[in-house]
Amino acid sequence: MAHMIPPDPKDFDKKSDEGVVFEALKKLSDDYYVFHSVLVNGVVNNELIEREIDFVIVNRKYGILCLEAKNGSFIHYSDRTWRYSSGKPMSHGGPYKQASSAKHAFKTLLKYHANSEVRDIYYNCKMFHAVWFFGMEKEAFKMQNINGLPEDAVMELTLFCGDVVDPTPAIERIFRLNIPIDDDKDVVTKFTDESFNLLLDSVMCPMFHLTPSPSEKSILIEDNLIQLLYEQYRLLDFLEDQDSAVINGAAGTGKTMLAVEKARRNSMEEEPVLFLCYNRLLCDHLNSVHKKNASKSYRKQFENVDFMTISQLAKEKTGNYKDFDGLMEWLMECCDDPDKFGYKHVIVDEGQDFGLVDASVDSSEAEANCSILDLLQEAAAESNGTFYLFYDKYQMIQGGESIEYKIPDCITNSDCKLSLHLNCRNTKEIAQTSVTPLKDSKNRAIKPKAACTWYEPAKPQMHIIGSKKKAISTINEILDKYYENKLEKVVILTPGKEEFSCLSDSLVQGSDDNEGYMTYSHNGIDYKVTTCIKFKGLEADAIIMMDLDKSSFTGYKGLEFYVGTSRAKQYLDYVVCLTPNDFPEVIAALDPDAPIKNDPEKLRKVLGTLFASDLVIH
Repeated sequence: MAHMIPPDPKDFDKKSDEGVVFEALKKLSDDYYVFHSVLVNGVVNNELIEREIDFVIVNRKYGILCLEAKNGSFIHYSDRTWRYSSGKPMSHGGPYKQASSAKHAFKTLLKYHANSEVRDIYYNCKMFHAVWFFGMEKEAFKMQNINGLPEDAVMELTLFCGDVVDPTPAIERIFRLNIPIDDDKDVVTKFTDESFNLLLDSVMCPMFHLTPSPSEKSILIEDNLIQLLYEQYRLLDFLEDQDSAVINGAAGTGKTMLAVEKARRNSMEEEPVLFLCYNRLLCDHLNSVHKKNASKSYRKQFENVDFMTISQLAKEKTGNYKDFDGLMEWLMECCDDPDKFGYKHVIVDEGQDFGLVDASVDSSEAEANCSILDLLQEAAAESNGTFYLFYDKYQMIQGGESIEYKIPDCITNSDCKLSLHLNCRNTKEIAQTSVTPLKDSKNRAIKPKAACTWYEPAKPQMHIIGSKKKAISTINEILDKYYENKLEKVVILTPGKEEFSCLSDSLVQGSDDNEGYMTYSHNGIDYKVTTCIKFKGLEADAIIMMDLDKSSFTGYKGLEFYVGTSRAKQYLDYVVCLTPNDFPEVIAALDPDAPIKNDPEKLRKVLGTLFASDLVIH
């Protein structure tokens, strides 16, 4: 007997007699899963998809069948319209269009699902639609339509009353139909145990609770944000024939994830990809998540991608991490001999940082970095491949105290420049807090376009301490709050160097999963600690930003605040050493038009509004 979900039929219009079909489908063998009264909801490219279908039949060997059930008695087609016996037009354009649209809604749901392994099902599963006129015989149906079938009606996709006794032959006949991909290739259903269970558990029969706990709320918010991120992947469909593109986006708009998706698509085509990062921590993270993933099928999607820093590329090609001259010489040879390059596609993330000039990178080294990017673009072009660069015009920061940078020609001379605007990482509240120090080209405050969620998120909190002595106890209180909310991905950031932070005496070098970070231990848990600069391009569920004072919100330090706070996905707490006498100075520096009162309580309210945060006085 088939697995019926739910075990008993849902409420339905008694006139439709859907219960007859429900009982008939029970007769299918136990490798069939039958879902009754399925509603498909989703948003893709800002378009609401909402379809209802009577039955969805799933089989590991065959695929998915969306089935619309109609009694069939006296249903007829006239004036290009399906009608009931009363002559009233049927909704949704008739049963075939209703079943077909539900099928396409399922296909869209799979194609743009947040889980990449679910998205793979789209390419490896046959999907059909059919109509079952369970109250009509096949010959009677033909007679009623003696002048020809309606344009959307296909006999091969239709079941009749004779199939009620045993629907298996008719359903398997439909599943055996071929679905062409191109002239010489058909869709083939290929499920593993893992992918079939994923289809059942994540798409057909997910579990949820209507009253979420704090940790469940975080999961639901995360899923919403990820789904919005995958909508941005439609941009890659738009750029499919574009050989070179420069894509700008503020923190949280999904630049890195979009870049990774571009790399994945190229890799799936068996085409080698060089994915260049500036930050080593980001490069290590991408290798860990994608190249060393626990899922073999997931790793396979990235087998043709090399995640590298520019220094690692120099080491591989010249034997020396700092031999950028040798790297440029090798790249020039690759431009003359594309076979030597070894890559078809080049993707650069955080492109703005390669041209930065500061205390640790002089002008000549920055120019060399820019020249390397330009040569990589040329080498990709000579290989008949693509060159995509992602950057943030607000994030011209990678260490030091000055903000001077060289702009690579590949940015200034690009024929294709696009911008991402929708924030898919942060909650709306965190996004607003992070851009507080920023101004647009007309010196106006930035208003981020952030994702909205169904569940009220946690508002950022500004923890005001009168002296630095209270910093550690305040951080511990925040960590206790995160522990109660069962948050695991927590990172503590400082705008300066770790050795000068308020936690410096308690920090130890991280190892294993914390390699590359310092760690701070509290109540038996080791928390990652690093700088805003080193954590660029990365993110965490919760961020604590420490070592802030009245000078932390303007100029270069204001950019550090933007970079650090925008790493937070759901929880943001930042600890600021301020006295009431500092409030007017901070407010005036960020918004000269803001009202300045002598009343400390009113000043606190203005400060909270300015930073879109709740103020907590310690």
